Amino acid sequence: NFLPAIAGVPFRQGLDRTGRSRVGLAECMVLARPLGEEGQEDEGRVTFLHEPALQGWLPLGTTLDVVVLARVSDFLLSFNAGTWLRIRISEIANACGRWLA
Repeated sequence: NFLPAIAGVPFRQGLDRTGRSRVGLAECMVLARPLGEEGQEDEGRVTFLHEPALQGWLPLGTTLDVVVLARVSDFLLSFNAGTWLRIRISEIANACGRWLA
């Protein structure tokens, strides 16, 4: 099985807001939830899986194979968590679209 995702991976860049290491962490959006039904304008387009569906599919501790197709942006620590999710994921998604084009 394969599902595309976009992610921000900090590696060793700074500590999180609680002072813990970011090594081994990533902010990911798995793209698998259909936007439209058959015959609608959005047919074939997808958006992210919300957390309950993602946890039902991949419970905590599940081992995954991850294949990196492209690095499209650096990881930035200049935003707080809420702002980062709103701005950076959008920027990463746009950069992925340009990479695919």
